[in-house]
Amino acid sequence: YYLEYYNIGEVCKSLSGEFMVVSCIALEKSLTSVVPTSNPNEYTVTYEIVVTNESDFDTEYDLYDAPGFDTDITILTSSYTSDAGNNGGLTLPAPAAPGWLLADDTMVLAGDAHTYIITYLVVIDLEDGGAADSGDDTYTQCGQGSGPANAGPGEGLYNIASLDLDDDGEPDAEDSDCGELPYLTLEKEHLSTVSTGVNCYDVSYYILVENIGGAEGEYDLFDFPQPDDDIVFNSASYSSDVPSSGTLPTTIPASPGWVL
Repeated sequence: YYLEYYNIGEVCKSLSGEFMVVSCIALEKSLTSVVPTSNPNEYTVTYEIVVTNESDFDTEYDLYDAPGFDTDITILTSSYTSDAGNNGGLTLPAPAAPGWLLADDTMVLAGDAHTYIITYLVVIDLEDGGAADSGDDTYTQCGQGSGPANAGPGEGLYNIASLDLDDDGEPDAEDSDCGELPYLTLEKEHLSTVSTGVNCYDVSYYILVENIGGAEGEYDLFDFPQPDDDIVFNSASYSSDVPSSGTLPTTIPASPGWVL
C-alpha cells in the first residue's frame, strides 16, 4: 500500500507490508533572529527547523536545508547544531538544491521531535557594483514586498528546508521562511556659503541617511568639523525631518564629533 498527502509541511507515507502502517512527519522552518555584529552591514542570522513524528511508528528521514538569499547578501560562515546528534560546519558555497544534508537516515521515535538550529554570518553590500558579490546592488524583498509567505529564492533571507522519507532524492515535504535586512547609506554635500559681513559667512551642509534595504534600521549620526585653524565658529545648529534639531557647541568636539 502507498498513501501520501501534504498539509502545512506534514507528510504521511505508508510502509510496505501486509497491512497499512502510516508514519506522519511534520516539518516546520522559522527565522528566529537577525542580530547585527560590530562590523558594518554584518549580521548573525539564525533559523530553527523542527521535525516532528506525529505517528505511532519510529521513522527515518533525510533533512536538507538550502539558503536562497538576495544575491547582494554573502554568507561568510554557516553551521548547525541539533538535539538529534547531528551538528557541524557547513561547506560554502551551499550545494545546489536541495542543499546541505543535515540528517541522513536519522531515526525519530514515535511522538518525538528533533530541533535543528542553523546559524549564518552574513554581510550585505548594495554599493559594490558587483565587485564583492554577484548581486545587482538592488535589494529584493521577501515575496517582492508581499511578505515571507510568498517568498522565493533570490529574495531577502529566503531559506528552505526539505524532508526525504524514502531516499529517492525528491522532497516529500518542504517549509521555508524569509526575513529582511536593512542597508543604510550616507551622503553629505556642501550646499552654500553666504557672506553675512566682513569675513563672516553662513556655511550650510546637507546630510542624507537612506535605507535602501528591506528592514527597518537604527543608526547614530555624527558630524565632525575640521576647518582650517584660522576659521572660528561663531555659532552652529542643525535641523532634520527625523525630527531632531538644536544648537551645537561652537567648541569643536573630539572625533567622531557632534551627535546629531
